[in-house]
Amino acid sequence: MQILGVSTDSVEANAAFAQTYAFPFPLLSDTTREICMAYGACSSPNAAQAERITYVIGPDGKIIRVFEHVVAESHVDELLTFLSTSTRSIPPDTLSTTALISHMCSCNPTTDTGRTALDQQQEVNHVHVSESMPTEPEGVISQPSVAAVQAAEFTPTGQAAALSPPMASTAQAPPILESTPSILPAQVHSAQDGMTPSMVYALGALSYDFGTEARRDSIMQHMGAGANPHDPQQLLAYLENNPWDAAAILWTLNSDATPIYVIQPQGPFASDAYRRLREFLKEQLTEGVERVSIAGLIVGQARLFSGLVVPVISPALRCMYSWTTAALAQAVCGDPPSDTATSDEYEAYGQRSEAVGNFLERVYHELRNLGLSPQERAINYAATNALNVERVFESALREEMELDAIEVERSPICRPDSDCWDVKLTFFDPRHQFERARRVYRFTVDVSDVCPVTVGMVRSWSVR
Repeated sequence: MQILGVSTDSVEANAAFAQTYAFPFPLLSDTTREICMAYGACSSPNAAQAERITYVIGPDGKIIRVFEHVVAESHVDELLTFLSTSTRSIPPDTLSTTALISHMCSCNPTTDTGRTALDQQQEVNHVHVSESMPTEPEGVISQPSVAAVQAAEFTPTGQAAALSPPMASTAQAPPILESTPSILPAQVHSAQDGMTPSMVYALGALSYDFGTEARRDSIMQHMGAGANPHDPQQLLAYLENNPWDAAAILWTLNSDATPIYVIQPQGPFASDAYRRLREFLKEQLTEGVERVSIAGLIVGQARLFSGLVVPVISPALRCMYSWTTAALAQAVCGDPPSDTATSDEYEAYGQRSEAVGNFLERVYHELRNLGLSPQERAINYAATNALNVERVFESALREEMELDAIEVERSPICRPDSDCWDVKLTFFDPRHQFERARRVYRFTVDVSDVCPVTVGMVRSWSVR
């Protein structure tokens, strides 16, 4: 049996994602949206993401079952129930030509206690475990409203190469594949092949873990009688006098209280990186720091006390920052007006500060990500180093416009040996949104280095 995952992300992004969660199955890149459109998982060729849909394809090339609008947390059980309760099984000698395909949208792993990141990501991305693939009873084909279904062939690079002509949908029967199977293991090459260490630029909150009871108890005994290593204040006080034990703790980067990475400094300046991690944690406790940025390379995996397995980042010290949204907005917009300022100056400053804060909050929550793909690293860096954003909002607010959309796309022009992405902010006039053209501001981020950098000037134009 062949298990395939399909997304509209690039081969590089899929490779990084696969490496992070140690996927044992191929992830295919449908950057042209041909497969996505053919299987009805995209609303248009310009769709940013595919719908979460699982397709079960039989050995004769016919779609046996389609699961639409699946809920990630329960889909694996739903799929296994379907496999175990169907009355007719496919003969074992034909299993190698059976495929289950999932169009995947960007998502974060869940955090069920005791489950590995791989277990969870398989559930989130709608893949199944190795089981015999039964079909439904004779004459029964469960199929949602997919306008047309086509067979897809893939090149060895994982890109969509060609699509066979679609079958016309009829009212009497749902569309199914009548051709022989066209997705075969020999035709599919995983995005994971030939991978190099993935670069990461992730945002989150800092925390820590002990990994095992033995490590926790050891730290607790060294802290002294009555000490509580789970109290960050007590732990920081202990590490102030015993800084070497900072390396005995698993420092984690969390997104909404979910550990997504372990941070493990390496090299000659590891002690400096550990000192900065201690500073970050102290700032979160005493100064209200909300987020930190961690850039680096994925160098392995670590198991947390809960049993969750997450990737390990070897951080780049020069890209480690901490901040509050309010402080970053003030750094971008400047100090508040003086006591002698006019009410108009106060109002203008407040609008600019609020707009910058709104942009940052949208990146943190609406566009939250793992910081693996070039697009994710570009938008995360834009939120961390928002100096270009200040010029954008200052101009947009003068025209009484508000932020509408945040997009990232590959830059058509880039320096040699660079990887440039354009961050585009689109603004609209809420009072005259149908009469007045929207305004687009664009700035470029080069993510070829572990620490991204902005390139060139901010550009703007009007669009309808």
